Amino acid sequence: MGFAIVNEQDYAPESILERVTQNDRTAVKDCLDRYGSWVWAISKRFTTSESEAEKLCFEIFRDIWKFSHRFEQSGLDEFVFIAFVARRRIRDKSTAQKLNIRPENRFFRSLIQYSRTSTA
Repeated sequence: MGFAIVNEQDYAPESILERVTQNDRTAVKDCLDRYGSWVWAISKRFTTSESEAEKLCFEIFRDIWKFSHRFEQSGLDEFVFIAFVARRRIRDKSTAQKLNIRPENRFFRSLIQYSRTSTA
């Protein structure tokens, strides 16, 4: 029995966020394909117009790229990490623009509980 030699070039990280951190150009498309409709739905849910939803969606994805390096150390599931980034952006935006957003939203509470059970 021997060990297989793996070239660094052949190594493909499993998560999209790890690939974003490594500047993999295909990771952006994969992230948009996997999470785009969810981020768009959340953006529409917490804004009053489509133009506000577009801006919020852009800001959420910008923050996902900006904070992707923190994903690995967070110990969270990729979706939960993205949800927390979205939640933070929504809360920041609601504070800045006084949107009608409740931080105690049941959806985010359920994500917190999910993250606690999935890491246990």
